[in-house]
Amino acid sequence: MWFFRFFGFEHADFKITTERLGIAIFCAILTVGSTFTPVINTPHISLTDYPSDLSNSRGFLLMVEVLSIGLNLINLRRWAGAWLGISLITLLTDLYAAFEVTDSINVYFAKDPTLHYTQHAGLAWGWWFIILGPTIMTLVWVRDFIREEP
Repeated sequence: MWFFRFFGFEHADFKITTERLGIAIFCAILTVGSTFTPVINTPHISLTDYPSDLSNSRGFLLMVEVLSIGLNLINLRRWAGAWLGISLITLLTDLYAAFEVTDSINVYFAKDPTLHYTQHAGLAWGWWFIILGPTIMTLVWVRDFIREEP
């Protein structure tokens, strides 16, 4: 049983209030809904080798965020914070990859004199939706941590 004490599982509280459950369900729906939102705006071309929604890397992020929401729901704050940190690192990695893709597309457009384009490739509206779930979860995590710490 030392394993459970060492990792803080003795503080697990399965008395779930409607406020915490409602926020957890809302953040989970946001996370699932943001899985396939467009994150790269390519106005004049269709990406065939690289999906514009980064769906090839969103499965891990979805799993980690839902796990963090569940751990926060049963009062395991340290574990929820650790998994939330992992999801933020994954989000930053995806954001960096999106910047690299859009930069390479714009460089390709600039080098090709036969292409006449009026708008550069950039980040799409999906980033706001993707960042909203972890942001709300972080605020809830901090709020719950401040409420319970003396």
